[in-house]
Amino acid sequence: MVEFLGRLIAGNRLTVPVEIRWRFKLEPGEIYFIRLKFADWGSEEFYARLQKGGQITVPIEIVQSEGLEKGDVMQVRIMVRNNNLQ
Repeated sequence: MVEFLGRLIAGNRLTVPVEIRWRFKLEPGEIYFIRLKFADWGSEEFYARLQKGGQITVPIEIVQSEGLEKGDVMQVRIMVRNNNLQ
């Protein structure tokens, strides 16, 4: 499990920082379990595939139901089955 603060960018995407991708050997094309925690109103969980640029797409259903907009900041938790987690 790894956590970081993420900002929603165009196309309902979040960028996973390069340091995290390298440290935990997150590979593009792999599917990860994601939990988004919002500042005031709860959390959402979903599965996402890591894209080549290190981005994940937040499902449109979550964006609409939570009223998310470009620039919103949230706590992102990625569940990883990896021996490198400490």
